[in-house]
Amino acid sequence: MGPRLNDLRTLWRLRGGVPEGFREVTLFWQLNFLLLAEPVRVSTMWREAEALAAQIAPGQRFYGDSDLSTLYRKAKQALAGEVVTFNGRVLPPGYTPLNQTLIDIFRILPEEERSLRTIISRAEKNRRRVEKRRAEGSKPRTDHSNRPWEVWSVSRRTWERHVQSKGIQTGTSADAECPLSWGEGVKRSLGMMRR
Repeated sequence: MGPRLNDLRTLWRLRGGVPEGFREVTLFWQLNFLLLAEPVRVSTMWREAEALAAQIAPGQRFYGDSDLSTLYRKAKQALAGEVVTFNGRVLPPGYTPLNQTLIDIFRILPEEERSLRTIISRAEKNRRRVEKRRAEGSKPRTDHSNRPWEVWSVSRRTWERHVQSKGIQTGTSADAECPLSWGEGVKRSLGMMRR
């Protein structure tokens, strides 16, 4: 099974079932992801659609065959070996949506993204990356103890140039206090004057 298909199932399990307005679109995307993962044959696609529909809303036929006809056509194209070229990339004929598209379609909340594996926003991806780095022992970037120039919003080179012109050793605890002893001209050149 595809990870995106599993994410959709996890999403509806978190929400306590698929409400009426989302059944057709859920069936469409679940079947699409099954076809992309290729465990479904074109000849058995309609039976697979019925099985998925029974999982989504048992005992209710909420879709028509015409709703899934584009998926059937794309599955036949894939079976024939056809591919789609988009922006220089060769893709299978099935739909390959962006994560943000799926997040918008299913109105996925940031709290729900934390339970999903693949349908996640860039913000969630970055959050996971930061968490992983923290678990490996890296320090947060907001720690200015070793970067006093960031406190004053100047470049490192500008900071070092002015510190060296005052004859102060860099890397000492006096670094963070240096700008207080600088003359008004130096502070102005660093943009430290309040206006």
